[in-house]
Amino acid sequence: MKTLLNSLGGALLALPLSCLSAQPAPACPSPAARVSEQGFVRINGIEQWVTMQGDSCANPVILIAHGGPGNPQSLYANGPDAGWRKEFTIVHWDQRGAGMTYGRNKPNEDDKLTVEGLRDDGLAVARHVAARLGKRKLILMGSSWGSVLGVQMAKAGPELFCAYLGTAQMVAHRENIDGHARLIALARAAGDTETVAKLDALGPPPWTNPRSFGIERKAMRKYEAMSTDPMPKAWMEPGAQYATPQAQADYEGGEDYSFLQFVGMHDDASSVPTSSCRSTWCRAPRTS
Repeated sequence: MKTLLNSLGGALLALPLSCLSAQPAPACPSPAARVSEQGFVRINGIEQWVTMQGDSCANPVILIAHGGPGNPQSLYANGPDAGWRKEFTIVHWDQRGAGMTYGRNKPNEDDKLTVEGLRDDGLAVARHVAARLGKRKLILMGSSWGSVLGVQMAKAGPELFCAYLGTAQMVAHRENIDGHARLIALARAAGDTETVAKLDALGPPPWTNPRSFGIERKAMRKYEAMSTDPMPKAWMEPGAQYATPQAQADYEGGEDYSFLQFVGMHDDASSVPTSSCRSTWCRAPRTS
């Protein structure tokens, strides 16, 4: 996993000059200044949590659309991207309905999350970050669920970004089903009858029980560990501000709320249009 992150970092360094442009700005009085800001920013009518960290204002900026739905990375003090801060300014944004943003804006029963709404929030965050750091354009990175959101942001506001990086990119519902079958094949080849039984009992996605996602992910991690470096424990340690009982409760509350909004108890949520991606299973045509 470390090798993969180093490779991604190397690829990002070979970016257009538009990623590097900078001018004096509120958070960057000079190119040599460090970047270290966190707080709530008024975005599209509510206060949303944004963090910015980096060793130099002269560096390009990566805005991360986190996965989930409802799993912001801002709480991890030394997460997977911490090593990039020497070469990039890393911006985390807790999406509407997730993390610190959820904690500050507890939703009403009739509040709905939509891809279009989060897309517009993300574009407003990008404009705020660019103005705050004196950048013409940002690098946009989306992972898993965040890759659905990231693609929509890049399509709607291409003038804001010099590059898009998708990891665990969601491209087609068919690929998720194929991945389930390949996982079962791995378990059978290893003689892992316990895992095979659990996966067979699930059946192929989409599922009607939200717990099915966790069961399959646990099996995935088991087999990933056989061919990849183990994830450092430090990556998953929350910073002091996020280690409070209230912050942890807000994080978990945002996970539940976002999951129900975008997936539903029976994979029947209506927040995500089927023309782009329904629930967590992206149904858009596969592209090269």
